[in-house]
Amino acid sequence: MTKTKKGVDYGKVTPALVKQVKEVIADADKHTYSVSRVYAAHNAAFGLSERPQTCSSCLRNRVRNLREWLAGYEKQAKPRRQATVNEAPAPVDGPAGDAATDQTADAPAGGAVTDQPADDLL
Repeated sequence: MTKTKKGVDYGKVTPALVKQVKEVIADADKHTYSVSRVYAAHNAAFGLSERPQTCSSCLRNRVRNLREWLAGYEKQAKPRRQATVNEAPAPVDGPAGDAATDQTADAPAGGAVTDQPADDLL
């Protein structure tokens, strides 16, 4: 069996790689294995350069490794997504009624904002 890297670096994962791994796993669930797709996803996920082999146990083991990799990625990515949502900056509002922040104070009656003084619009 191939040794995979322990402590996979999920920081370099792209959405395309996640999609590729999910597609390989979905195909495996239907018992349709594409040797080249399984090995391509496995090599990309683990940073390896293994040559494809067609033995069924090799393919099943790679797919099992990909399932574990995806579960680890989703487990690691979930707290990061929550932290990003919690750290979203609050909207910046000026004091109520402040003409500098109230953009409607200088807007003409039609709602369009122009550089012309209000007297020129009539």
